[in-house]
Amino acid sequence: MKKKYALLLVFLLASFTYAFEWGGVLSDDTKLNTNLHSLDFHQSNNVSIWANIPFNNSGTVYLSSQGSAKYYWDISKEENKFTPILNLDLLKFTIIGNYGASGSTFAMGRFNLSDLTAKVFSQASDGLLLELSFPVFNLGFYAGFTGLLNPAEVYMLDSNYSVYSKAPSFIPVCFTYTLPSLFLNQQFAVQAMSFIDLAHPGYTRNYATLSLKGPISVFFSYSLNSCFGSEKFSNITNLSDFTISFVPNQTISLSVNATYASGKLFFLSPFVGFTSHTAYNSIYSPELSGVLLPSLSMQYFSKSFCTLLNIGGVFDMPAKNITFKGIDGSVTILFNIYSDLQLSFKSNVFYDLSSKTDSETNFVFDIGAIIVF
Repeated sequence: MKKKYALLLVFLLASFTYAFEWGGVLSDDTKLNTNLHSLDFHQSNNVSIWANIPFNNSGTVYLSSQGSAKYYWDISKEENKFTPILNLDLLKFTIIGNYGASGSTFAMGRFNLSDLTAKVFSQASDGLLLELSFPVFNLGFYAGFTGLLNPAEVYMLDSNYSVYSKAPSFIPVCFTYTLPSLFLNQQFAVQAMSFIDLAHPGYTRNYATLSLKGPISVFFSYSLNSCFGSEKFSNITNLSDFTISFVPNQTISLSVNATYASGKLFFLSPFVGFTSHTAYNSIYSPELSGVLLPSLSMQYFSKSFCTLLNIGGVFDMPAKNITFKGIDGSVTILFNIYSDLQLSFKSNVFYDLSSKTDSETNFVFDIGAIIVF
């Protein structure tokens, strides 16, 4: 009997091997960080192996997975810290259904998910996702659990980042309603998210987001998101983001952006998200709260490399007053050496122009390489 079960298992596995795909990514990242008074060094290497296993000929039922082995090595005046990490980044079972002009997607397991702003919740979680698409509107529902994640790899607010310890236990619940073509190819979406804290009964973070985006003309498009949040329904916070993009051809694009995260202003409280998202490009703090960030960016694409330039102002708004904080800029250059080899250079700077004596001026230089196999 055991032989029969073994033969059956071999037969089932063999029936999937014709379409089995796998590969890997080897990456290197070297970063120098300085505030003109001290120098910090960060080194990390990562090996990721991914696999995709379809269960039918059309590829509408499949299992995707990815695991990684890496280390972080941080050297500064205060510490010399070496952190090895093993992590399951992805384990997702997906079923896609097509019903004429309608469709559905069901997914379960561990996978990344982002809210409409990509600034409130943007990380992996263990859960269930159901998306339904109809000719006029789309629906999406997600429910998950964060307590089994590695907090060293998922930077949630209030997490202690201890390697292999459990992350804070929240239940994220999300509902999304989308009109993909409201009028003149404009897309409208509304999203409601709630994060239930299992460690503190009665504590929740709740968010409601409105999103509108679409083309203005042949070369211009826009995107507008506004998210209102509340902790235990006792206060109101706001995160708003507006972008206008100009794309004259396939090689270049220009965009103007303004991001606002409320401080203590009028009836609003300081904005608090769920996944950590810093306000500046060059430093790890502060969080995106009590600031206004106007910026201008340019992207250039070619077959061999692409470049991203971004420069913006930082206006501090922790209370009712608004003060000019400084200039935040970044440049990123990616070189495609071969189809499976990419080199990158990144430089970020925040130049503090405020009158405070404790300057936050900071420079970051980052060199990386990625090999795909």
